[in-house]
Amino acid sequence: MTDRSRPSTWALLAGGAGAIGREIADRLADAQITVVVADIRQPTGTANSHEFVKVDLANFQDTMALAKQLCAQLDPPRYVISTVGLYERRSLFDYDEDHTDTMLRSNFSALLSVARAFLAPMIDVGHGRLSYNRKLWIRDRLKGATYPPS
Repeated sequence: MTDRSRPSTWALLAGGAGAIGREIADRLADAQITVVVADIRQPTGTANSHEFVKVDLANFQDTMALAKQLCAQLDPPRYVISTVGLYERRSLFDYDEDHTDTMLRSNFSALLSVARAFLAPMIDVGHGRLSYNRKLWIRDRLKGATYPPS
């Protein structure tokens, strides 16, 4: 994190290094919301107004350390939006044990780590919203909804 004055509203975009994350980050920034992208991969094509923190969100200790650091610097986030995970269109017959473990770790463990690390601080200050459903966001976006939701 760069040293900035505390934003009044900020959002954690967990797993936001991909194209969906970039679109969400840009829309949040358009709404004057400071965006912190947390991902194991460096984002491509994001605006300079977004902060980036490299972290393995499937590792609970690393995610908890990130939550403590960010909440101390910025206060708890108003929004936590998770696009973490891997998506592959494969036949069930093509999955092997190692690949299944990787998919579970990326798609399930990371979601739980983010929720466990950030939910308590958000409850403590009495605000915040967690969002994990990318399909809902895309569907609503296609209908012309604006973000962040009010």
